[in-house]
Amino acid sequence: MKERIDAVFEINEEYPLFYIESGSRLWGITSPDSDFDVRGFHIQSKHQYFDFKQNRDTIEIMNGDFDFISYDIDKMFGLLAKSNPTVFEWIIPIAFVF
Repeated sequence: MKERIDAVFEINEEYPLFYIESGSRLWGITSPDSDFDVRGFHIQSKHQYFDFKQNRDTIEIMNGDFDFISYDIDKMFGLLAKSNPTVFEWIIPIAFVF
């Protein structure tokens, strides 16, 4: 999976921060036809950060069984401030690692 995520950022200017398998794999209820739902956060490139125009805040890729969504760090903190349940679902498993 790491290779697929790395491939996404080879063609984008952003820098990956944190990624987790979401959906059925996160909850341990996969089926033989389950896809890989990868969710996470990234930092915009320096060029994007200092640009005067609004750059996209989401990277979305659906390629076969690879379903990838990444929010830039500003959008992620905005969603956390609004208590967005989806973002909490992605972050909660970190608490169990420590």
